[in-house]
Amino acid sequence: WVVWFGLASRWYCQKVFDSSFPLVRPISTSTVMSSSRISGVTNSRSLTSNSPVWILIFILGFYHSKADEDYNTKGLDCQAMSAPSGKCLPLEECMMHEDVKTALTDNTTLPYYFDYVHDKMACGFANGVKTLICCENDPIEIPPSVNMLIPPECGVQAISTSRIVGGKPVTEPGTYPWLAELMYNRSTGEQTWECGGVLVSAKHILTAAHCANPKGLVMHKARIGCLTLDNTGENYWQEHLVKTVREHKEYKPSTKKNDIAVAVLATKVAFTQYVHPICLPYQTELRKETFEKKHPFIAGWGRVSYDGATSERLLQVQLLVRNNDECQGIYKKWNRQITPKHLCAGEADGIHDTCRGDSGAPLMQPIGNYYYVIGLVSYGYYCAVKGYPSVNVRITEYIDWIAENIYDE
Repeated sequence: WVVWFGLASRWYCQKVFDSSFPLVRPISTSTVMSSSRISGVTNSRSLTSNSPVWILIFILGFYHSKADEDYNTKGLDCQAMSAPSGKCLPLEECMMHEDVKTALTDNTTLPYYFDYVHDKMACGFANGVKTLICCENDPIEIPPSVNMLIPPECGVQAISTSRIVGGKPVTEPGTYPWLAELMYNRSTGEQTWECGGVLVSAKHILTAAHCANPKGLVMHKARIGCLTLDNTGENYWQEHLVKTVREHKEYKPSTKKNDIAVAVLATKVAFTQYVHPICLPYQTELRKETFEKKHPFIAGWGRVSYDGATSERLLQVQLLVRNNDECQGIYKKWNRQITPKHLCAGEADGIHDTCRGDSGAPLMQPIGNYYYVIGLVSYGYYCAVKGYPSVNVRITEYIDWIAENIYDE
């Protein structure tokens, strides 16, 4: 068709201008007169906007533009960021972002979202302009009440962490800037560090429900971003009083069912490179992830043995996420039920494990350059007993509950 159109155009120009159709290059936006030279051809006729040659040029330009428009990535399959799949669509056609814009009321959070996420999700062009993003087939689920934090506002280490083969002390500030240790007041007036937690917003720390109101103890304050608990030589961490603790209403102490709680701080945390939140796995694709055979990080100040002393320094280790059916087979003799709301993690050697005092500490999974909390330590069989993984709350099963409970009173 193009060849036929070209031959017809050549014949038409020869008839009208008694000349071969010249090679045309733009000279100005004004009317081209006989004094203008087009590729060496001078013509005495004025080429006005009604001239056949302009009509021809317009038709050819329209055809070329239409070809470019058809040759774009709109509607094609794509991969959104680290996991979800979707379609290349203009931003305004992606309902996911309508949900995000509704959920985000913080004027400082919204620019982060579109500067970072929209840029990372760009998947193509339409008419030569980068307007297409990879819109998830199953839109991201963001409850309207949540003050959502997303990369790069969360999950960023001040330093990079290599794979940890065995447990060892954390020596660099900012390795886990979201990690919290919870202090309690005893009825005797003494104070004690008993549980761990993880910062997920400027005023909220996730922990285990059995850490919310232990017998004879009242949660008093949280220390975030520290390496030791003895106050020596550290000035980068922050301490904040705990205002209230929201325990899951269906928590069962006897079985540790729904063992999750939110500690609400009395004052907002000032985000720095050494103190800031971890990311929550809101993305639909992550909420479907089992994380089996992954090696998430865990860190805490728990006991180094079941009856041993609490660690003076922050310790870290990586644990293998185990299959839930396998985990159920291990714990059924103790009448413990492992459900989809649990995540089991532990090495078969029984050397590396969580222990007393690690309750509420987060399992932290790196995804790309960012860390997500995927579990909270709930319970285990003593400490580092061969064949017994630790049992953790599976965070992806509690995203809606977390969203409902992360709010200021």
